[in-house]
Amino acid sequence: MIREKCARVLLGLVAIAMTSTVSAAPADLQLELDRFSSAPESNGVSVSALFLPMEGDLEETVQFQADRVIVPASVTKLVTSFVALRELGPDHTFETRVSYQGNLDDRGVLSGNLIIEGTGDPFFVSERMWLLANQLRQTGIAKVEGDLVFERVGFSWADPTRDRAAGGSNRAYAALPSQLAINFNSVAVRITPGERAGDAVKISEDPFASSYLEFDNQLTTGAAGSKPDWHFEMATTAPGIALASQVDQRNIRWLSNSEPLERAQLRGRIPVGTRPFVAYRRVRFPLARYGSLFRAFLEEVGIEVSGTVIIDSAPGARTLLTRFESPPLQDLLVSMNRYSNNFIANQLALAVHFKVAGEGAAQSKDELVRSPNEANLEPSAGATVLAARPAHLAEAGTTLAQWLVTHVEASPDVTLEDGSGLSPNNRLNADALVKLLAAGWNDFSILPKLMFGLPGPRGIGTLKQRFGGKASPPDLWAKTGTFQEDRVCSLAGYVDSPRGPVAFAILMDGEAGSRWNVRRMQMMQEYWIDLYLKGVR
Repeated sequence: MIREKCARVLLGLVAIAMTSTVSAAPADLQLELDRFSSAPESNGVSVSALFLPMEGDLEETVQFQADRVIVPASVTKLVTSFVALRELGPDHTFETRVSYQGNLDDRGVLSGNLIIEGTGDPFFVSERMWLLANQLRQTGIAKVEGDLVFERVGFSWADPTRDRAAGGSNRAYAALPSQLAINFNSVAVRITPGERAGDAVKISEDPFASSYLEFDNQLTTGAAGSKPDWHFEMATTAPGIALASQVDQRNIRWLSNSEPLERAQLRGRIPVGTRPFVAYRRVRFPLARYGSLFRAFLEEVGIEVSGTVIIDSAPGARTLLTRFESPPLQDLLVSMNRYSNNFIANQLALAVHFKVAGEGAAQSKDELVRSPNEANLEPSAGATVLAARPAHLAEAGTTLAQWLVTHVEASPDVTLEDGSGLSPNNRLNADALVKLLAAGWNDFSILPKLMFGLPGPRGIGTLKQRFGGKASPPDLWAKTGTFQEDRVCSLAGYVDSPRGPVAFAILMDGEAGSRWNVRRMQMMQEYWIDLYLKGVR
């Protein structure tokens, strides 16, 4: 119903643009931008801006240094969204396959290993892992006498965000990509202050305790009305350090029932009366984290596991038990763009890279053994096929940048190191983004899916607090991009002008020590958009 409404709105915008006969240029904004370029207030900020009508009079185009490359932050996700829709298709899904080695008898006892193979599902959360565990139980399996083997193929273990990401590398927004991922590759810790000052603060792992994580909790409850002063860091344990040294080995065994790999260290005071809340941090070893929770969920649904967790790059021949698909790409884009989810974006960027780069299948067809309950063991139609060699996130970024140059004639100086915009080394300009948006506008097989996922000032998402809380904000669908500490602020998307839809992009990068903080840049962007719209009334 919502998609149908969105499509009707889009058709209405096109009709408005095609039937409009009034002709006038938004000269006010062009004059303002020209004045701004030489005014003292422009000192300390770099700007790249472009407004391009999608239908009608191109004289209404306004541009200011549109070819200047600037750090784009999360408007990079527009590139990831569009290229993923083009290359993978809106109905594309990510498949998780569960197979076995050995003998599975009539009692449901598996004398062998259970193998879990992922293709980078970016929205595999606890609820969906529980569904997969139940799906397995329904196949009749009741006990695994061997190990749980999690296949490591296609994704590099190298950390693509440490040392390069804006902000702390322990934060959940800098989560590592992986072929098997759970809860956006982060841990969730529920924090409950005590009833009186001086009481210990209770903490617990969500959804439940796992063998992956241990706690060092030194939080206390502070006096009512005091200022919160607490810290949460993740530290690698001795077994974790040993695991990290084995990343180049084909087969890694982890005694998942006794050896936590990371320690959650919590320090400080939280005032009495503070409501319980959940804090998130990324995990260092995504496959091991996945394995610890998967084992716990299997036991929760009544499947006993005798062995350990193994991470293996080539587990060999196996018989398929079941497969589990992610939501379709068009739904993933809603979660990614409205809430600016970096993890989803980077997973999609790698999926695009595997498709475009064509680096080969994750495994040979001959390695799969035909199951009596499964006629076709090939990956499902449209499912991601991973590369034979590990791919780094920076390679996926390069694939996206090259796609821009090839398909929308972006300037060759655009540079991307990821699909999320998290890297401060990314460079885009307004020209490339607006060309991309124009290509999307002219492709109705993509346009509704792209626009439906973008936030607007009237709805949920990152634009909800923008445009000064106006009672009648502009009809706008756009992606934001922000680095608070690095003074980066971007906005790009579509806006409905009185004479039809306009694709626009405004990228701003403030210098350290200047007066240009993020809030000031946001206000300037909103002023320029309002000025453009007034110029075409």
